[in-house]
Amino acid sequence: MQQQPPLGQLTQHAAFDILGAELTQHASSTQLPPRVAMLCLIHQLATLCNDSPVDQAAAQHTTAAEQLGQGLFQNLLAHPALKIANYQINSALHRAKLRCWQALAVLSPFTPDTQTHQVAAQLWPFLQGKDVASVRQYIESIVVNLVLREPVALMHKHVLPSLLAYHAKQHEGITSAILVGAQVIRHAADACQEELWGPFVAAAWPWTMWHHHAIRTFAQLVLHQLLEDFPQAQPEEVSSSRHGVSSGASPWGTCMAFFRTNPDMKRLESSLGPGLRSYDPGRAVTPAGALHFGSQLAGGSEEGVRVEGTPLTLLEGVTDFLIHQRAALRKEGTALRKQGTALPHGRPESAAANAGSGGQAALPSLDFQRKMMPRDQLAGPPSGLIGAEASAEARGQDSVQQRRGFILVASLVDKVPNLAGLTRTCEVFSAAAMVVSDKRVTKDPAFASISVTADQWLPLIEVAEPYLVQWMLQKRAQGFTLVGVEQTAESVLLPDFAFPRDCVLLLGREREGIPMQILQLLDHTVEIPQLGLIRSLNVHVSGAISMYEYSTQHLTQERGRQAFKEE
Repeated sequence: MQQQPPLGQLTQHAAFDILGAELTQHASSTQLPPRVAMLCLIHQLATLCNDSPVDQAAAQHTTAAEQLGQGLFQNLLAHPALKIANYQINSALHRAKLRCWQALAVLSPFTPDTQTHQVAAQLWPFLQGKDVASVRQYIESIVVNLVLREPVALMHKHVLPSLLAYHAKQHEGITSAILVGAQVIRHAADACQEELWGPFVAAAWPWTMWHHHAIRTFAQLVLHQLLEDFPQAQPEEVSSSRHGVSSGASPWGTCMAFFRTNPDMKRLESSLGPGLRSYDPGRAVTPAGALHFGSQLAGGSEEGVRVEGTPLTLLEGVTDFLIHQRAALRKEGTALRKQGTALPHGRPESAAANAGSGGQAALPSLDFQRKMMPRDQLAGPPSGLIGAEASAEARGQDSVQQRRGFILVASLVDKVPNLAGLTRTCEVFSAAAMVVSDKRVTKDPAFASISVTADQWLPLIEVAEPYLVQWMLQKRAQGFTLVGVEQTAESVLLPDFAFPRDCVLLLGREREGIPMQILQLLDHTVEIPQLGLIRSLNVHVSGAISMYEYSTQHLTQERGRQAFKEE
């Protein structure tokens, strides 16, 4: 009897015929081979089921294989891990989700036509959830292939209603709805295209003007490419103004002219656009599509493979593009400010002063502001500060670097009483600084009544939510540990967590908590032990408890070091 080769070699042999040498070579150097082999076998089984049986025995085998594939699909779709919303990138739960959806993508061709509507209805809520883009890409590809079976009915049942839900409070699924709709139109039959592109473009177009930068840019890229590739889908005034703004100056025409000529849009399209046109729905639900060439609705193999074989998704590509553009703009703005006129005290000339003197208004500051008190206006320290700390604070010499310790981030908090209470608590525990989305909140009478001048002694940094990710990445590069107060599948109980000396402590929104795109950046998440039935604490209370725990830990350490020195 011939000896069987090791599993890794068997996997490479199976993958070679089905996937080609490129993916086989990639998989053989990672821990993917066992899964590659299994996915290849599933794919081969699904391919055989599509062939017409030659006799009764073959027909029975085909029926058994179809039942096996359908059973595996439904059992895997009920996996508990798929229902968990909050998790961190590269965590065990994130990897489990990726493996489940990769297998589901390869199993999806087993879905019979009679169950298309049922399975589409099962999958669509997953696209409205909070899964990250690397997971969502597989759900999108499965749904695209299902919708292509009955494009008109399923577009009207799922895609268009999601795009028209402008009043909804949560919009996690908008990018998926735009991508699914655009790719269905690209690959549907001509008759279906003509029936669908009008309602789809009309429903999706408002998202090109939404306030969320990444989603707005994402919608602009997808819709512009769709309309350029299918000029028959454009209103007449758009087609007649291909080289500029038409005399009629319609909104459609001017927007399309902007998309064609704007330098930033050209850079974005040259970087990410080709993948939209090269996407192959059939290949996306094969092992090659799931593990290498990209199951997502944009992107190719040249983009590289990351965790669990997943390529970069279009939404991640758009977000990275915007981050780099903001960084370049910030660098340019810094250079311009260095060239500006300085006031006697060395401060840059303000926009108001420029405007008042008849000069041009200065560019808006791209630096994140910190609350400062002019040292000559400080009559003395507040009674709550004593010793050297009070002296430094009173002279206006305190800074984030000198105070050290933790920085509390409350940019996601919008209620004035909570912000005021957090400011007061931060000052009491001598936080290095507190981050808010808009420092004008300190002028609110309700804020002043609760904070009792705490904002005058605590450094405040202004970072609006759209810039929060970039700011947190900068703090990590400076040596800060990113910690979020959130209940997740992998959060640590607050008393069990050892706070680093320099850390950024992030609080979530009052109801929704920390958004997924920010949650995935954190180094740690902590949760406060609860004994009652209410799901969560007020955000100010949560922040106060966390700050107390941090202060207690480090005060204990400092007393221990002092006692050791005295001995």
